[in-house]
Amino acid sequence: MATLVLRNKIWHVVFRQDRKQIWRSTGTGNRAEAEAALAEVTELRAGRRREDLMRNLLTVAGTVTVPAGRAPLDGIWELYEKQSTRERAANTWRAKKFKVQMFTRWITKRHPECLSAADITPRLAAEFIQHLAKDGKAGQTLNNTLSALRTVWDALRIPFSLRDNPWKVVPRREAKHDRREALTLTQVAEQ
Repeated sequence: MATLVLRNKIWHVVFRQDRKQIWRSTGTGNRAEAEAALAEVTELRAGRRREDLMRNLLTVAGTVTVPAGRAPLDGIWELYEKQSTRERAANTWRAKKFKVQMFTRWITKRHPECLSAADITPRLAAEFIQHLAKDGKAGQTLNNTLSALRTVWDALRIPFSLRDNPWKVVPRREAKHDRREALTLTQVAEQ
């Protein structure tokens, strides 16, 4: 069971996992925001237990063959490469791989309780895109990152029994373009 603990004016979510007590900062002193983070951690942990129980029941009954594992975040790119059947240019693969690795580094640092693709919620997906926007990334970069992550989660959805794609509910950003056109002869003459 997860609980909230106030330490140095910052709320922390405290829970036990694999016989260890784990402390995760919510990064806020606001009780309501901390309770929202606590609810999300509780939901993730309960979802894992329900998923494991359902898999065991279906496997024991022999009625359905359920995939044995989750799609772990640290190996998500390799799983995507195995699942994807589309031909892409080398540069496209490198760019998509970079975006996926950027997300996995961020989620490992900010939300280490998330261990698999099924643990990513729409709230976490939106938080990542907001993080990129705060870092000054352009709208087109945000949209490209969002598109890459949507594609990866779509490819893994059926083989790993993911409930839904959290990236599909994150809205795209308006990409502002400054178009540059060649000067006309009259414009050149005026200058």
